[in-house]
Amino acid sequence: RVTFESEGKTVSYRIVDSVQSDLLRGDLSARSPLGSALMHKQLGDEVNYVTPQGQKICTITLISYQ
Repeated sequence: RVTFESEGKTVSYRIVDSVQSDLLRGDLSARSPLGSALMHKQLGDEVNYVTPQGQKICTITLISYQ
């Protein structure tokens, strides 16, 4: 599970295979723009990702393995 802050909000997702993704449950596809941007990052890293609304930046605040 990766927790990060973006635009003043704290968000947490479990990064999963695209077949298992379900944003309502907090499961983000590793192949999505945000999921792929978060892969291989470390605590405290700033991550750039693209949304339909444009470029966004988030900061990783917690990484947990379940």
